[in-house]
Amino acid sequence: MPYWTKPAIAGLIVGIVGFWLPEIFGTGLTQMEEIFSGTVFPITTLLALVIAKTILTPTSLGSGFAGGVIGPALAIGSALGYVYGALIAQLFPTLGLSPIAFAMVATAAMLAGTFHAPLFGAMMILEMTNNYLFLVPILLAVGIAYALARRFQPGSAYTFALPGAGVHLTPGTFTLEQPQG
Repeated sequence: MPYWTKPAIAGLIVGIVGFWLPEIFGTGLTQMEEIFSGTVFPITTLLALVIAKTILTPTSLGSGFAGGVIGPALAIGSALGYVYGALIAQLFPTLGLSPIAFAMVATAAMLAGTFHAPLFGAMMILEMTNNYLFLVPILLAVGIAYALARRFQPGSAYTFALPGAGVHLTPGTFTLEQPQG
């Protein structure tokens, strides 16, 4: 197959899905900002966004498209958190729970688990929202997400492909071998 066929097929797939779910286009930051600002989305749309972003992001990157994974992680985390928060708020209406708070916590956890960087996940969401009321739940969530992610996936979103490329990282001290001769 010519090298251009993989991105062409991936682009066609993304275009077809985007025809019915235009929220998948872009980085995901816009969707996260809308969720955090209180824009109400149907639960089915958010679940479709989660599924589509989860499948189409690695499809696009694997086909050779240049792009990142931070934006999609933001979109997936905020959408999943909002859906979970909305369901919990419906089950316990007298508690006055905010789905937006769940979205913030879940987004931080998604970043921590995806990138194996709990402080990155926590600080990014705290700084983006300028809301430190959820510091403790966010820190708990990122710690749990990081611990679970390390157990099931030893590499982060940036390092999981390295063994396939012949690069093997081990925990410990970094040493640079000097060339012989």
